[in-house]
Amino acid sequence: MSKSSRKVNAEAAKKLQPDEELASSHACEHHINGKNRWRNLLGSVHKHDYIRQIQTVCISLFFLIRNPRVVYFLWQILIAILGSYVNKLYFAFHLLDVVNQYQELSNVLRSIVRPAKVLGLTVLLYLVIVYVFAIIGFYFFRADYNPSVVLTPDQIDGKAPYQCQRLFQCFLMSLDQGFKSDGGLGGYLRPNIPGESARSYARLAFDLMYNIVLIIMLLNIVFGVIIDTFASLRTADKEKMMDMQNRCFICSIDAYTFDRTTKRGFHDHIYMEHNMWHYLYLFVHIRKKPITEYNGLELYLAMRMAKHDF
Repeated sequence: MSKSSRKVNAEAAKKLQPDEELASSHACEHHINGKNRWRNLLGSVHKHDYIRQIQTVCISLFFLIRNPRVVYFLWQILIAILGSYVNKLYFAFHLLDVVNQYQELSNVLRSIVRPAKVLGLTVLLYLVIVYVFAIIGFYFFRADYNPSVVLTPDQIDGKAPYQCQRLFQCFLMSLDQGFKSDGGLGGYLRPNIPGESARSYARLAFDLMYNIVLIIMLLNIVFGVIIDTFASLRTADKEKMMDMQNRCFICSIDAYTFDRTTKRGFHDHIYMEHNMWHYLYLFVHIRKKPITEYNGLELYLAMRMAKHDF
């Protein structure tokens, strides 16, 4: 090879070398960018998974806290912590757990909680009527709210304090003494002698109406609502137990029919033919099995379960 040809090849190689270096640098950049894209994509996927996990945990906690049993046990734990580190008196609240242990005591509380709206409205009506009686007592029988003393001229003129000096004070005294005193509010007020004067007749009507409307009628209405609710709860629990013990869970046929028309009877039917646990196992089996592996009967049951038609 001549010197001129070698010189030409060397010059061509020098010209090609920057192009090769540029191409290799572009390839490296493309490779690095590809890695970065995959890394960013995987990072976004992992981040999305973390967000979904956090959302799942929050939703689970939300539904968990809505469970009354969970709230009850959390309250018990809080009381135990307060009793251990704050004051031993908090442990006394654990004695109320006896209500949770016996269904009869639970029904007592439920008989108050269930008609809460009716009881609340009745209490509101009671307060309104007490306020009406307090207004009457404030304007006409203010001196009788001081049964142990005789009002002085300064007290009558409002210059010295005394009981029932303000309307709100009369309302509180009427509400308080109406429960405490024998005979209602009339048992607390200054003794009244009927027939002594025209005012004594008005006072007699005031005392009688207070006792009849508030003590006899409204309080007995409250007691009646609570007692009726307790009786209905007890009857419902009794019927539920009778239904659980004497009726098939699957076909709802009563025990008397099986014992009268079959040889094996009700006991054999609920344990051999219509065992409720086998029914539950079938539900779990259908829910766990992939839908592509259903047979005809399982597909039919799955469709019924999806429609909540059990």
